Amino acid sequence: MDKQLGTVLIEMGIITPAQLEEALAIQKKQGGRLGWLLATLGHVRRNDLFRALSEHYGLRFATPELSRILETLDKELAQKTPKEEALRLQSLPYRIENHTLILLNAYPGNEGVSRFYKELYQIDKSRNGSLRIWISSTLPRRSTEILC
Repeated sequence: MDKQLGTVLIEMGIITPAQLEEALAIQKKQGGRLGWLLATLGHVRRNDLFRALSEHYGLRFATPELSRILETLDKELAQKTPKEEALRLQSLPYRIENHTLILLNAYPGNEGVSRFYKELYQIDKSRNGSLRIWISSTLPRRSTEILC
């Protein structure tokens, strides 16, 4: 995460320096996440933003197919998460594999997500062999893991 998101977007040819300056000026006045401001202004498409965020966080980018996610999603696990929290955190438990809770998350660097799911599933770091968390912005077979 050496480069700022705006620099990554410019280097990828997704936005111009002028578009970045416009979004940064709005961010300075009103706050908000840079990527979403750029998307709201029509300067980036969501898919391009996600690709740039993957680059920014050092994750490999894959566009998961919705049908595959729905087929392999552990629905009982997902239903344990209150809808309001899933929307607030923009995160959803995908499944548990090999003692690892796999989360699909729009913001892989958000520590609040990890804290929330550790509390929800009573995951204690001090217990050896306990459930771990894998936060992913893509389906697990294609992403870099962030284990907590």
